[in-house]
Amino acid sequence: MENSKFTMMAVSLAAITILSSNATAQVTNSQSRSNAPVAPSQGDVSVEVQFNPLSNTKNNFQIDGLRLRYFTDDESALRIGLGLGINSTKDVASANKDNFKEKNFTKTTETEWSINLGYERHHLLAPRLDVYLGCEAGIGKNAKKVTDSQEYSNEVITKVTKSGSFDWQVAALTGFDFYVYRGLYLGSELGLRYSMSKNGDTTIKVTDKDTETYKNPDTSNSFGFYVTPSIRLGWTF
Repeated sequence: MENSKFTMMAVSLAAITILSSNATAQVTNSQSRSNAPVAPSQGDVSVEVQFNPLSNTKNNFQIDGLRLRYFTDDESALRIGLGLGINSTKDVASANKDNFKEKNFTKTTETEWSINLGYERHHLLAPRLDVYLGCEAGIGKNAKKVTDSQEYSNEVITKVTKSGSFDWQVAALTGFDFYVYRGLYLGSELGLRYSMSKNGDTTIKVTDKDTETYKNPDTSNSFGFYVTPSIRLGWTF
């Protein structure tokens, strides 16, 4: 009986300690935010892009996607990430063959889009340093179209190949925002992510022939840590 009372007292004391620590942490965080006018607060919205100053290519500043955040209170934020990309290339080759001019070209167009929804829990470590933990889930799709055209002796034969894939992912993440001036901040992010990609059907259409469809049941999965290989640049208002 005494052991039971002692156990109940120990559990009650532990619960009181945890609740007190949590309340103290919330008060401390609120006090820190009141002393940091640059930190985000309830009702604020942030918009950010990403860039890589250490890239070896000439396009150091490239927008991989747009991210918006809405702070439901001083420490919680909902986020949405939108991605859209279109890339097109065309290769042309000409030659004279049997007194006829032959012209070939290949045009490749790739389109991809993505949308990610998530939640962040923020904690102010310093007047200008805001760290967060969160989670995110999203879907995406990419499509590829390759057009091969051959013109010979006033005859044109065209072959169009279409393929693509559907992707989805979930992630647990953490990151930080360092406020440089007022609402302007720099940051980075890393996390643990699981993703899956499923290939769609491939269709081939050749001039004067029926469309051929090939099933592609391949599915790929990945799970592991990731680090965003760029700097996040954002503005909170």
